[in-house]
Amino acid sequence: MRCGTKHAGLSKAVLIGLAVALAPVGLALGDDAVTPSAPVTPPASHGRLDGMRFVGMFGPDGQPGGKQDVLYFGDGQFWSAICVPCGFAPANYWVRLVGDAIHFRGEMGSPERGMFRYTGVVRGKHLTAKINWRRDRWYWTVDRDFKFEGTLSDIPVRESAAIVARRAQSAGPEPNLPAICPL
Repeated sequence: MRCGTKHAGLSKAVLIGLAVALAPVGLALGDDAVTPSAPVTPPASHGRLDGMRFVGMFGPDGQPGGKQDVLYFGDGQFWSAICVPCGFAPANYWVRLVGDAIHFRGEMGSPERGMFRYTGVVRGKHLTAKINWRRDRWYWTVDRDFKFEGTLSDIPVRESAAIVARRAQSAGPEPNLPAICPL
């Protein structure tokens, strides 16, 4: 094939598309060059944590106590039991294996209530996560840090991420937020 022909351009496009499609696989296998701003894609998230649920406590970082929460992983997405009623739908998560630990991150967003950014580690049956909640408004900005510490439950994830997403979309308007919302 000569350069400049229709077929040569198609081959380049196919190769570029293949490289882009396979890039997340490298992220999931331990590419240390990954930055927190790298996009979260489903191929990197499926498998490692899907079907797991962790029961624990969600609360302000650096403070004792908090509220009981359950962090779910299924269908390549993750969600929090206390965040769904507040309008935060399940979102893709990214994983990386480091030794015997599974590092993960993901972002659950709500147009009305901001963004929760999770970064965590699963070691054996224990999960610890740091969570940043940011909500920008024209008249104020909230930027708060939370933590979650939980233990793997024997009860598997029973709901699909799609069903949970519909529940999050039907969350009430702001004045009627459930008392459990940390917002």
